[in-house]
Amino acid sequence: MSDWSRKREGTSLGIALEEKDETLVAGVAEISLDRATGKIKVHNYWIAVDPGLVVQPENAQAQVESAIVYGLSGALSEELSMKDGAVQQSNFNDYHVMRMSDIPELHIKIMASDNPPTGMGEVGIPCVAPAIGNAVAQLTGKRLRHLPMSSDRVKKALQRTAYLFFLAFAFRLQTWAFSLPYSHARDLLKVDVLNLMGATALLLVSPRARRIARAALRSEEAVNA
Repeated sequence: MSDWSRKREGTSLGIALEEKDETLVAGVAEISLDRATGKIKVHNYWIAVDPGLVVQPENAQAQVESAIVYGLSGALSEELSMKDGAVQQSNFNDYHVMRMSDIPELHIKIMASDNPPTGMGEVGIPCVAPAIGNAVAQLTGKRLRHLPMSSDRVKKALQRTAYLFFLAFAFRLQTWAFSLPYSHARDLLKVDVLNLMGATALLLVSPRARRIARAALRSEEAVNA
């Protein structure tokens, strides 16, 4: 779907994995960053979902689409501030949600399987922010620790010293689990230790997780072949 191994100019990819109500999800975000303003722009978002048996395919697709938009708003713009115990925002003029013009290209693959039907409610939300955060780390070497990833927070993060964790054991496991060349798997290591080990554990124990992760990382042609 995302064609992870293809070189990009000016953009970066980040991946996240999720298990919710026994539904497995892999999401990949392609982002660019204006370092002067700190604004993150999401150009593409790919998502592969294995919810087991899909009873209503069109409803499943709609659930994922709306959940991604919801997740994008929470990741990039939705924020409440308090003063003297009262919320300062009053309406959508100062509480910013995603507009149509802000939405990236969405690429959704519902990968039905013979497993019992699990759940589709909001399964597209949890992967969005970590995928964007991992893409930012891949592009800049900086970690964003709070949501939303506002321009001010991005600019402050760019001023801090970057730190990355490289774990040789987990590196080898990621390489095997994703069935990627060694050099491509290196890119997946620019994540936090706990995220890395959690994703590695999920990939090790679940063939379904490996299946959707490969789908998210491969080219669209390879997925549909």
